[in-house]
Amino acid sequence: MRIARATGVARRPSLTMVSWIRYNPRSRDLAQALGAQAVYMPWAWHGQSLARTLLGWLRSGLRTWRVVRSLPSGSVVIAMAPPVFCPLVGLSAAWGRGVHVAIDLHSGGLNDARWRWSFGVMRWAIRRAEALIVTNPDLLEDQDTGTTPVLVIQDPFWVGERPEAGPAPMPGRPYAVFPASGASDEPIDALAEAAALLMGRVEVVVTGNRPPRGETPGLRFTGFLPVDEFQSLMAHATVVLALTTREATMQRAAYEGLQLGRPLVCSDTRVLRRVLANAAVFVDNTGPAIAAGISEAMTRADQLGAAGVAVRATIRADSERGLAAVWALSGAKSHPANLRRRGP
Repeated sequence: MRIARATGVARRPSLTMVSWIRYNPRSRDLAQALGAQAVYMPWAWHGQSLARTLLGWLRSGLRTWRVVRSLPSGSVVIAMAPPVFCPLVGLSAAWGRGVHVAIDLHSGGLNDARWRWSFGVMRWAIRRAEALIVTNPDLLEDQDTGTTPVLVIQDPFWVGERPEAGPAPMPGRPYAVFPASGASDEPIDALAEAAALLMGRVEVVVTGNRPPRGETPGLRFTGFLPVDEFQSLMAHATVVLALTTREATMQRAAYEGLQLGRPLVCSDTRVLRRVLANAAVFVDNTGPAIAAGISEAMTRADQLGAAGVAVRATIRADSERGLAAVWALSGAKSHPANLRRRGP
């Protein structure tokens, strides 16, 4: 006797995070916090030729279209921006299919000169999304977002598993870490001046996408590090630096320093001061100010660490409300257990 197989069974709505980049820690954390699938499009990046970038964006657009069109009705797509084409393709593919599109807008999408050509189109896309996610509301000052709800969600750095920190990479040697991305808002010249002024008392270590400079006393460039090496470097850092020359820009380094309980030295911008409060030393983006800030943070390390505990709790509580609102777009009655999985 043959048993007929059930056909046409409706699939349950799901959440998908789409990022047109090889890898992004914020996208990873958001996906884990939401119980979403993270989909990366690793075919275009800063520094490529225009032709290769356009081809990479075309390939990313085609895959994004296929991903969104394959989702069942009620699903939610969180499209990272910039580039503006990611949410544009997501919105087009979702049209008429009952798929909800939210935009995770990184600050560069509206305040980085490299993306200025796309600001108008970005604003158009924002007004047509079902939700806009930002790390800080300052980014949207004087911007017309229409009726789109704005959700403030800091990087949910408390979710997921982190590699255990290995032994101290430089035992007995104080050092300050600046995790660089290669973006235009990083005050590298001032950082080099600060390293020279510290005269070897504290070494300044720059990781990530920054080519080494000429010989600068007290300044070392590591390039990209394997995850476990980077984690150990950060976990044992005397100070973590979160520096930017742009307003309305949060810093991933600040989140990582908070999570690891490291003293922070941050640029004195309105958003960083508001979010981090008394858990950081705030400085101007000049060599003398950064050097003085590093020295002060070393002296106040215990005080800054204690203040960081309260700041972490506040960031988590505020962000979880936004995460729950994104999850609710799918019509689910409750958000995933990931939001409550780890301690503060």
